[in-house]
Parts: sequence; structure tokens; C-alpha cells
Amino acid sequence: STLTPLVGIGVIELERMYPLTLGSNIGTTMTGILSALAQDAESIPRSLQVAFC
Repeated sequence: STLTPLVGIGVIELERMYPLTLGSNIGTTMTGILSALAQDAESIPRSLQVAFC
């Protein structure tokens, strides 16, 4: 993460990094899930499996 060096040099506090990291991970996961749901009906189970891996 690009936040790690910023915490290391004191630009961002460690307590502030946690919600930023969690939010970016949730956003990335939702993008994968939405793209998996955009597939045709037969491919959705396989697509969701890949999105959750």
C-alpha cells in the first residue's frame, strides 16, 4: 500500500491508515462482485467464485 511509507515518515497517523485501507479493500471487492454479476446467468456462479478468491 502507498500508505505504509506515509505512516513511516509521519504524514499520516497509524490510526488514520486503518479506515483508509479497509475502505479501499471493500471498494476493490465490490468492483469484482459487480463485474461478476454482469455475466450471463450460467456464468454467474463461476464468476462469483473467482471474485471472492
